[in-house]
Amino acid sequence: MNEQRADELAAQAYAHALRDALAGFTAAGGTQRALAHALNIHQAALSRWLQGSRIASPQTLHAIRDFLHTQGMPWSDKVFEELNMLCWQAHATSRSPALQLIAAQDELDRLRRRQLHMREEELARQFREAQVQQVSGGRHEQEWQLHQELDSQLLADSRYKAPPPLRCWQNGAAVLIGVSAYEEMPAVPSIANNIASLKDAMTEGLGLPDSSVLVVSNPATNTEVHRAIEKASETADPESGALLVYFSGHGWTDRGRLMLGLVGSSRSRQWSALDFNSLRIQIADSQIGRRIVILDSCYSGAALDVLGPDDLASAAAIDGTYVLTAANATTAALAPPDEQFTTFTGHLIRALNDGIPQGPSVINAEALYRYVERAARERGLPLPGRQIGGDGDLVQIMPNRWRGRI
Repeated sequence: MNEQRADELAAQAYAHALRDALAGFTAAGGTQRALAHALNIHQAALSRWLQGSRIASPQTLHAIRDFLHTQGMPWSDKVFEELNMLCWQAHATSRSPALQLIAAQDELDRLRRRQLHMREEELARQFREAQVQQVSGGRHEQEWQLHQELDSQLLADSRYKAPPPLRCWQNGAAVLIGVSAYEEMPAVPSIANNIASLKDAMTEGLGLPDSSVLVVSNPATNTEVHRAIEKASETADPESGALLVYFSGHGWTDRGRLMLGLVGSSRSRQWSALDFNSLRIQIADSQIGRRIVILDSCYSGAALDVLGPDDLASAAAIDGTYVLTAANATTAALAPPDEQFTTFTGHLIRALNDGIPQGPSVINAEALYRYVERAARERGLPLPGRQIGGDGDLVQIMPNRWRGRI
């Protein structure tokens, strides 16, 4: 009986501290629903943790801290350390199997780090020997091979921690629209690279089934785009799935309307372009609860007077959806001829493939925007824009791959 009472007291102390630590979030209008959505758990499970009838795991504590950091309400080190201590005490008092699992995982991580360190030392030794033994004619080839071997070993060992994809994308769909060739406007060859690499990121990173990623390359008519979005909306599960729509190509405004260029489009013939209002209505009518729209509208030469990022985000607003837009600039700023991708999409691809350094354990829409914004600021480029509808900023995208690196 005394042991049971100790269990209850430890759990209640932890739950009380957790509620206090979330007071700032709730005072700012945050809800249990939003937090549960961000953690990808049922709201009932969160309620039990906060009531003390169940004990939240240390991993959950880290996830909550990461989420609050993205909301601009980070925990201090003192608060987190106190919560972490209470968390371990509660699990220890209840003799939770979770402790054994965590200890085993820590030991496994330690052994893997040691194994990786030994491999690095061995490859470094081989590299030093090659430098001494190889004559100048063949030395560079040997160095290159050893570098490739080291890179492949590091990559292979960094993948073992990769968590499974999120359920919302396993049950979701994506439409990737790219217009790289134009009849009356400058071509943007890097857009084709955007689409190819994003398709890989959708299937390998987000975990979307290959059949659920619809690619629309160089559409000549509005119908091609609308049909792809219609099919994607029918493919994704309306309750558990998510929908992502990406467009890359020329864009401009006409009397406040956002116009997206198709293959035969011309700025002098507005009817030849895709009016984003039609896409806005179609996406807004979708029954999919989680929606992300990404617009990389590239401009060149005479397009210097087009709208800025704030205007673009406003023109593209859809209620209940997160819209992320590239800033408007010259082609040289957004699609340099010596770069593989357009600048804006290049930042997105790096975040999806490599993760966000120091970012949350799960990248959501707002964390992705913050990363692209920071990258643009560091390079002195125009900042991206965004429009948040409802809980659109909480839509989760994928586990942060940077967190899985050793």
